[in-house]
Amino acid sequence: MARRANAAMNRGDFQGVGEVFAQDAVLEDLQNAPDQPMKVDGVEAIRTTLSLWAAAFDELHADIEEYIETPNGVVCAAHWRGQGKASGISIDNRQFDLYEFREGKVVRAILGFRSRTEALEAAGLREQRDTAPAMAQENVQIVIDAFTAFNRRDLDAWFEYVADDIDYRAVEGAPDDHGPIHGEAALRVYLQDWLDTFDEFRSEPVELIDAGEGRVIAVTKISGRAKLSGVETGLTYAALYTIRDGKIVRGREYWTKEQALEAAGLRE
Repeated sequence: MARRANAAMNRGDFQGVGEVFAQDAVLEDLQNAPDQPMKVDGVEAIRTTLSLWAAAFDELHADIEEYIETPNGVVCAAHWRGQGKASGISIDNRQFDLYEFREGKVVRAILGFRSRTEALEAAGLREQRDTAPAMAQENVQIVIDAFTAFNRRDLDAWFEYVADDIDYRAVEGAPDDHGPIHGEAALRVYLQDWLDTFDEFRSEPVELIDAGEGRVIAVTKISGRAKLSGVETGLTYAALYTIRDGKIVRGREYWTKEQALEAAGLRE
C-alpha cells in the first residue's frame, strides 16, 4: 500500500491518491517547520497538499530504499529529491516515513523522521540492536549506494561499488541473457544498452535481505519508457549479490524472490 501511494505521487497521479488513502486519513510532515509539523486531515486535503508540493518542485521524486514492517503498517527509508521551481534550490534528503493501514487503506502517514529509531518508536517498536553484524549492514548499504548511482545514470559511480573482475548474469533464459558476463567492460556494455533503450529508466530495490556470508538479495523493480515505441514497461525480479572487501564481486538475477532465496541456501 505504501508502495502504491509513493508510485502515485511520483507519477503526479493525485487522483490515484484517493485510491490508497482512507477518507479520514491524516498526513503529517515533520520537516515542514521546526517543532511545528504540518498536519492535514482527510483525503481531499491530502490530495491538495501533495498537488501543492508537486507544483512547487520540478521532478519531485521519492525513492523507497527499504521497507520495515510494523504491527499496523510499514516504515519506509525514503530518498526525496527535487528542485524548487521558484528558488532553484535542490533538495536531496533521506528520511524515514511511517504509514499505518486499516482495511487496505492508508489511515495515517507521518513523513520526515530523521532516524530509523524515531520512526520505529512512533510505530510502537524499538529498533533491535546488535542483531546483525556491522559488516552485513555495510553490505546492504553498498547495494543501496550502487542503486542510487545507477538511477543517476552515472555508471562510473556505479562501478565504484563493483569489482573489476565482476561475474554477473541476467535471469537465465531471459531476453537480455547473454550468458555469464565477466569483467567491468562487458558489464558496462550490458548496462549501457538498457540506458540507451529506455527513457527514465529506473531500478529500485523494494526489499533488501541480508543472506549471510557477504551476500545480499535485492528484490528490484525496474521501469522505463522505450525510446522507439514510447511504450512504458516495468517488472520485478530478484538479484543475489556477493560482496567482498566492499565491492560487488558476483551477481545473479532470478525471476522471483523465492528463487533467489533458494540460490542462497535459504527458505522464506
